[in-house]
Amino acid sequence: MLDTSDFQPSAPDEITAAWLTGVLRLQNPTLTVEHLEITKIIWGTATKVLLEATYSGQPEGPLSRNLCVKGGLDRRLDDVSDDAIHTMEARFYGELRHLFESSAPECYYAGVDRNGDRGLIVLEDIATTGSTFVEPGDVLTVDQVASGLRHQAKWHAATWGKTAADLPGVGVGSINRKAAKLFYREKYWNSHFAQEGAPQYPAELQNPELLYRAFKSVWESDDVAVHSLQHGDAHLGNTFLRPGGDLGFIDWQCYCFGPWSYDVAYFLSGALSVEDRRGNERDLLRDYLDQLAAAGGPRIPFDEAWADYVRHLVHGLMWTMTPKVMQPFERSRIMSDRYVTAVMDHGAVAGAYA
Repeated sequence: MLDTSDFQPSAPDEITAAWLTGVLRLQNPTLTVEHLEITKIIWGTATKVLLEATYSGQPEGPLSRNLCVKGGLDRRLDDVSDDAIHTMEARFYGELRHLFESSAPECYYAGVDRNGDRGLIVLEDIATTGSTFVEPGDVLTVDQVASGLRHQAKWHAATWGKTAADLPGVGVGSINRKAAKLFYREKYWNSHFAQEGAPQYPAELQNPELLYRAFKSVWESDDVAVHSLQHGDAHLGNTFLRPGGDLGFIDWQCYCFGPWSYDVAYFLSGALSVEDRRGNERDLLRDYLDQLAAAGGPRIPFDEAWADYVRHLVHGLMWTMTPKVMQPFERSRIMSDRYVTAVMDHGAVAGAYA
């Protein structure tokens, strides 16, 4: 359920027991937060306030004492940040998450203000459950990647063929398209590669016009393809591992409609070592296709799926262009190497025009 009141804090010091009682009572009418203690604040574009709460009354269902309040809570960023990502994530948890199995953390509150300009969510603090966050540059095992792909198959199948008429507010194509328009302009290209330690393209890819045309070619075919809901930014750093190795996805701020291969190619090709990806990507894709069909999606012939997978590898090339303020170069170089190697292995830039 999405709350559309203005009952939202704008800074961490406004997160009080009274406020938390009010928002949790939307699903737990007899619950009272007797006390809360903020244990950590992780500042950023999406600030995360971690807290422990003490309750009285009976919750309607499982409710963790360890919570994460996430939103645009850093007023120092008012002039430079875009609250659209927070409203997107709140709408995902408030309007979409219950429609399918997404592997996302449990959400106890999701709200946007009446103007739709600000969004905020209250999640379980998954770190206190024994889960671990995966960082860009880490390496997953083949089994862990298979787990993530099985979750993708479930939400792709559940939303297969859907349109904006079925899921209002979901657009076609990730907001990363806007980033690509910036990254492949000559001014940004030259300034980015002039920085010491920046990731590099091999000689065959050192042409911003060629790369941007490849992106546009993929987008044009994506726009007329059969769509399902895509995470939209399903890279390694937006995942976590539950105890036992089940892999989940977080940071649902860029979801969109698109072909299944958008999520699958971006996740698979960046999550494994180059050697593991080369040795297992075909089997992993076959397993995804089996899971998609088992979950109620279509049975896609492997050769057709392979061609779509290869074509969508180009999206990983944006890691080479990622600004240092967003990801340290030591991380983006690792991710860039994986994605660029996959593109070169399969001729994906040339394949984008096929």
